[in-house]
Amino acid sequence: MVLTDLFVLPAAVALYLCYRVRRRQGWADVLPLPTMALVLFAAYWVWYVHRPWPAPVWEELAPGITYVRETRSGPRPVVLHWVEFDLNTPGLEFLVTPRQPTGDYDLPARKTSQFAREFDVRVAINASYFYPFRAGGPFDYYPHVGDPANVVGSAVSAGRWYSTPKEGYTLFAITPDNRAVIGDPTVHVWTGVSGQPLLLKNGQFVDVPEERPEPRTAVGVDQMGKRMYWLIADGRQPRYSEGLTFQELAEVFREVGAWDALALDGGGSATLVVKEPGREPRVLNSPIHGRHPPGVERPVANHIGARVNPTPPR
Repeated sequence: MVLTDLFVLPAAVALYLCYRVRRRQGWADVLPLPTMALVLFAAYWVWYVHRPWPAPVWEELAPGITYVRETRSGPRPVVLHWVEFDLNTPGLEFLVTPRQPTGDYDLPARKTSQFAREFDVRVAINASYFYPFRAGGPFDYYPHVGDPANVVGSAVSAGRWYSTPKEGYTLFAITPDNRAVIGDPTVHVWTGVSGQPLLLKNGQFVDVPEERPEPRTAVGVDQMGKRMYWLIADGRQPRYSEGLTFQELAEVFREVGAWDALALDGGGSATLVVKEPGREPRVLNSPIHGRHPPGVERPVANHIGARVNPTPPR
């Protein structure tokens, strides 16, 4: 990605705004259009490379669901978003985007915020790798919202399996009694998605590919499978958040006490959304969808979300 590609849309908007102001105010001779555009363009550039870090956050989103935002300066700037689940919480349930076939494809692509709104979950992340996929520019990408897509590897929604296993991919699963497991083929899977690479197994590091720092989406579980972690690491945003390597991703999971951990689809797909009751979904991280400005969500094939249903009175 070329950094200046991020400025195509803001520059176009700046030119349009300059044109409107110029017509209304009659500034044609005072401040030429190219000068106004250059000023706005420069202001956007300064904002992009000098964005301040967000403040640390610790927030209980719902019973049994905690959100933590932290920043780290080394080995490079990175903003991390954690969601921690106490799987013993009554009424806590999880949902993967259910299959909705369109022709030869499993699903219509949705943004993570659309998934949260449609299925009324409290918190949601993007999940499986998927295809077809293309990211040629701000207007040249696939899928758009509603375009058909297939997930890579197995996916399970409310006990119903769709897609097929793929070599090299590991299943992250939640059982009907809310136990979370990674890479255990013997459990009864109620909710599940596949990912790769495996980051931790039995508390030990796994050999992972050597890759440059990128935005990441990943999941981890404790040894008993009753505490679960979702992690979004923002990336590809110089001086603000430049992402993690897979090895660094494994290290931060072990820091919080994860026993097993698995990477899901990252890059421009990495998105964390929260939806408060009666309100519109809110994106908590800073997605970087291809060559769009920061904050633009990417439509993806499937997602995983959580909600806490009220415990019925006895």
